[in-house]
Amino acid sequence: YNNSNINIYGGTFENNKAANGGVVFNVYTLKITKGKFLSNAATTHGGAIYQSNSGNASVTICKKGAEKGESVLFKGNTAKKDGGAIFAHTSGNVVIFGGAIFNSNKASDNGGAIAAYGACIVSNTIFSKNTGYDKGGAVYVVTSNKELKARVCSFENCEFKSNISVQGGAAALTAKSTSLKSGGKASFINCKFTSNKATSKAKAD
Repeated sequence: YNNSNINIYGGTFENNKAANGGVVFNVYTLKITKGKFLSNAATTHGGAIYQSNSGNASVTICKKGAEKGESVLFKGNTAKKDGGAIFAHTSGNVVIFGGAIFNSNKASDNGGAIAAYGACIVSNTIFSKNTGYDKGGAVYVVTSNKELKARVCSFENCEFKSNISVQGGAAALTAKSTSLKSGGKASFINCKFTSNKATSKAKAD
């Protein structure tokens, strides 16, 4: 449980379990430069990391300029609801500078790798074989707060490969309220999508 500042420079976090955030329940600032998050589980949201609805919460992964696959691995993490590896609430941001790999993470609802209700800015990251059993095989970004004029979601130089969901094999972006007619804003710049699937066969066990 983090209510201060945590910096993770390496190490392996494996087979940890919690209701929210199998490894870290984050209320303030979490920075991860290197490390492996393997087979962690949440009975609700965020198999490895859960970011609270605190206005000060933020998660920053990898360092600027990191190459794909160089720094942080999230593999085999699971959540019974949203965010197989990472879940982030409305008020916080998730920023991934590059070098991260999300492989074989699963969410029984939305966002096999990441479920973000706040801004999600990602670059030079690989998403492969993740499963969101409802929406967003790799990534689920949702606008739920009427006061937020625009939901910012940006992916640059990312790879989405063999992710699966019922709706949005690679990614799903949505506005929860019908009053949010403008929805969110999403940008995919120089990204590669290969063999992702939207299929009714993506069902939770």
